Amino acid sequence: MHYLYCRDIQQSVDFYVSLGFSIYFDSQDGHGVRHARLSHPDCENMLIALEYFPELLTLSDKLTTIDNHPLKVALTIVTDDYFIWKDKFAGASAEQVLSIIEPYGFWIYYRDPSGNLICVSNTPLW
Repeated sequence: MHYLYCRDIQQSVDFYVSLGFSIYFDSQDGHGVRHARLSHPDCENMLIALEYFPELLTLSDKLTTIDNHPLKVALTIVTDDYFIWKDKFAGASAEQVLSIIEPYGFWIYYRDPSGNLICVSNTPLW
């Protein structure tokens, strides 16, 4: 399971649903904190958990360079058809922050509404 920390759970749920994810589980715990789990039919064995934890998000805000800083990737979507995912992210108004295209692979990085870095690639290595 991939944990993505969010500033606004509903905004994040709406964003991932617009990418084609479906809600697997959505409830509140005994303290009134909402937890959501989502899955995607094109991403086998991937379940993402959206958790409200804004303090952790400031650690990775706007970290995008490769040469001077490690990329802090929250989620990697491995696909051979980048153009389908590119259209999905464009439809969700996601910010594309970095694009690396080499003969041996591609890595396109987007930010979700909470600032989590998402990598779309044709290889699980980033």
